[in-house]
Amino acid sequence: MLVIPRPVLCKAWRTASLLAAASVALVLASPARGAWLDPALTPQVEQPTARPGTSPAIEDLLREGFRLYDNSQLDLAQQHFERARELSQAQKDLRSEAEAHRGLGLVFDQKAQYPVAQAELEQALKLFEVLSDRRGAARVHRQLGAVARMMGDWKEAREHYNKALAEFDALGELQEKANVLINLLYLPGIAPEQEQKLIQEGLGISRQVGDRRLEGKLLHVWGDHAFVRGDFSAALEKLEQAAACFEEAKARHELARVFTSLGRLHRAHGSYEQALECYRRGLQIQEEIGDRQGVIQSLNAMAVAYSYLGKQKEVLEQYQRALELARQTGSAGIISFILGNLAGAYQEAGDSARAVELLEEALRLAPDSEVVEYRYSGLSQAYYTLGKYPQALEAAEKAVARTRQKQNLEFLPRPLLRRAKAKQKLGKTAEALVDAHEALAALEQLRARLVPADFMKRGFGDHNQELFAFTIELHQELGQPKEGLEAAEQARARAFLDLLAARQLQQKTVEPAGLVALRKLENELKSGGPGRTQFEKGPSYALTLRGGQPDLPSPASTKTFSSEQMVATASRLHSTILSYWVNPDATYIWVVSSDGSVRSVSVEVSAQRLAQLIRETWAGLEASVEPGPEVAGGEGESATVTAKRLRHRPRLRGGDVVVLDESQKEAWRELYRLLIRPVRSLLPAASGSLVTIVPHGPLFLLSFAGLLDEQDRYLVETYRLHYAPAAAVLEFTEKKKEQLAGHPPRYLLIADPTGLPRLAGARQLPPLPGAREEVAAIRRGLPREAVTVLLGGQAQEENVRRLIRDVSIVHFATHGIVRDDQPFDSFLALGANGSAGPDDGRLTAQEIYGLNLQADLVVLSACRSALGKLSGDGMVGFTRAFFYAGTPSILATLWDVADEPTSRLMSNFYRAFDRTHDKSLALRAAQLHLLRALRQGRVKVNTPAGTVVLPEHPVFWASFVLLGEP
Repeated sequence: MLVIPRPVLCKAWRTASLLAAASVALVLASPARGAWLDPALTPQVEQPTARPGTSPAIEDLLREGFRLYDNSQLDLAQQHFERARELSQAQKDLRSEAEAHRGLGLVFDQKAQYPVAQAELEQALKLFEVLSDRRGAARVHRQLGAVARMMGDWKEAREHYNKALAEFDALGELQEKANVLINLLYLPGIAPEQEQKLIQEGLGISRQVGDRRLEGKLLHVWGDHAFVRGDFSAALEKLEQAAACFEEAKARHELARVFTSLGRLHRAHGSYEQALECYRRGLQIQEEIGDRQGVIQSLNAMAVAYSYLGKQKEVLEQYQRALELARQTGSAGIISFILGNLAGAYQEAGDSARAVELLEEALRLAPDSEVVEYRYSGLSQAYYTLGKYPQALEAAEKAVARTRQKQNLEFLPRPLLRRAKAKQKLGKTAEALVDAHEALAALEQLRARLVPADFMKRGFGDHNQELFAFTIELHQELGQPKEGLEAAEQARARAFLDLLAARQLQQKTVEPAGLVALRKLENELKSGGPGRTQFEKGPSYALTLRGGQPDLPSPASTKTFSSEQMVATASRLHSTILSYWVNPDATYIWVVSSDGSVRSVSVEVSAQRLAQLIRETWAGLEASVEPGPEVAGGEGESATVTAKRLRHRPRLRGGDVVVLDESQKEAWRELYRLLIRPVRSLLPAASGSLVTIVPHGPLFLLSFAGLLDEQDRYLVETYRLHYAPAAAVLEFTEKKKEQLAGHPPRYLLIADPTGLPRLAGARQLPPLPGAREEVAAIRRGLPREAVTVLLGGQAQEENVRRLIRDVSIVHFATHGIVRDDQPFDSFLALGANGSAGPDDGRLTAQEIYGLNLQADLVVLSACRSALGKLSGDGMVGFTRAFFYAGTPSILATLWDVADEPTSRLMSNFYRAFDRTHDKSLALRAAQLHLLRALRQGRVKVNTPAGTVVLPEHPVFWASFVLLGEP
């Protein structure tokens, strides 16, 4: 079932200058660490009105005092206002005295000395009332409302705001009235309909008077409120509109603050480097105009982004600089804010005791601050790390209560998780599970309102892995395998599932309402002009995010897969599902049988240990070594000797050299002991039974076929295997397979292209003569009339694009270049036609997303074609792109392959597949055939030093994995 959210789009800036500066992409990060100044309440010049008879000296003092206040030089501003007050009192100048009291009230407000600020403002109010200065009194009422709000007296704040609102309305002071409307928006408990009424009224005023700066402030407030509610699409839209207003009005102060809000918003979807660009742009403006508070805020936000990047040195540098500036303001609130964030940095660095000290100091300085819920949540985490669980629970209770009071849905999952973890340690596991489920429910609400783009949804999933991991742990502790499995499935490949759902919806000819929504989204994405995303040249399916990072529209939101649906999938496939989840300190395994049973076990092995063992399974692959003075061999070994030694070793297609010894098989044995033996009794007894592997974390890099049992039998000798990033993905591949059923097989075989594109540094990709032999061997075993072969100069990208649309099996035997830093730029190397356009010889992942395939199977006999960027959403690479393009099954490699064994493996695979039309059966048959040949010493390869008989080893046959439909 699909839920189509309102198609609010990622929009671009109106000008190229902002487009370059606002590189953004969106994982939930607490606003307490990245934003703390309300756009409506930031310092702004409020010069007194000059009156006849006012002393020039007093007038100069007041004017300079307000200027200093506007530049956050609070101590100097205070001195000027105090001197102006003294002179005004001596000269009995009531109006100037009132302005001096008002100025002091503003200063003490910014210093978070609220009782003093309130006293000064009340004195100013009395004087303005004596003078019958209704405008001056209304301005003081507005500021008294702000002070009352900061003191937590919402009732008094509302009374002052309403008085100011009525007075400005009566005076016809529309702009002042609109500013009060903004203030009202920051009071808690405001209903959504009332919020919209105030915003629309304020926007109407701003547009009536033509005040773009005021319009921008209202849009900024709207965007920040949408962020706190978790409506990220609306937040992005309104903040970018606000930025356009401020740029037009040349309101640099406010523009810088919007950059901070945008950085926070887009950091919430996981692109920290690009968020830093927003913060740097804002910081540059703030330093140029002397906005000290803004500088502090930007430094703070940059520290947060650096912390997500793991750059602890930069984190501490930014916070220390921010704290130095905060102390200069004399504001307890600002100092408290930075202290709390510095505590978070110490917590991340492992110094929880220091974090507790700083957080307690921050709470003493500002016990009712705007971010108090974040401070209590951080304090709970620090106490938890120190093993002080009662104190951790107490702090978490306060964090949850404050978060609920403010209706801060965006933050709610975090304190709920902190409370749940403390309860678990105190033996309240059932209560902890209630909190964990509430947190997951909140996450689901937030997911439905994410920016409808794949890259951003992936970031959201990455950021929330801790909550899922803890929930799974609780279910395992309580002996609830089905519920634990469902929690794991809820965390898997959700962004990918949304993407597949959007693609499926796009291709339907029914459900007109859904199609209208999707077509509207596509039309808006394709349209240029102000407030619209500019598409880069290329396929229309991909939109361009800030910083040139392409992305895919993802307007659908899928439901999570239940354990009953997983059982139904196992029954449909006649398979047993082996689902894994890797926590930092334990690994959980579920066995889902077609008879309806769901059982689980936990294994005490860390994610780090599993990753190390998987790396050891690849230990036989060494970088290619050529003679030369720059190449160092082993200890006491010259480069020439090293090169001669490796001349006797077979090379793989990617250029690596195979160096094998028996000890490398120990990793395969240990992985079997950890991942299969604990559930072996739950697996089917019949040889050749199908097992569906749903991996997690480092297990995406493991070929389970090579796992070795106590009798030195590989897992593939017992079972047929295939893989899926999530069980729910198989629901989509099933539908595609059904659409393709009954089509006669037509094969497109592509090998050893000439005119290959060059890599960075003008390095030329080498030819692949072994790939020609591979395709020739495949062709000999297939009906000639059903096969099209593109070799050498024929294997150009334009020919592949033309022919790939109408075939049922596509086989690529070429180079695959995988880029983790820019997954869309990963490419399959083909022949180029000499142009720099779409036929440049690079069939990129981005271009593959744009294909509409009718292929039942795509085989990627290329280097490491099953790899990519590993995230909480699974593997982001070629396989993901081909699934989206429409194929239900992909055969790809986890490491480089050697030509001779691969040629045997592939030819045998196609012969078996042509007979059985069962991919998993064909792959197993081919791997077993090659395994027997290796054991019998019948596989030989030519090396520079002569012919070498290949030993039996998984490196030669286990690289290929089948993903999707078996």
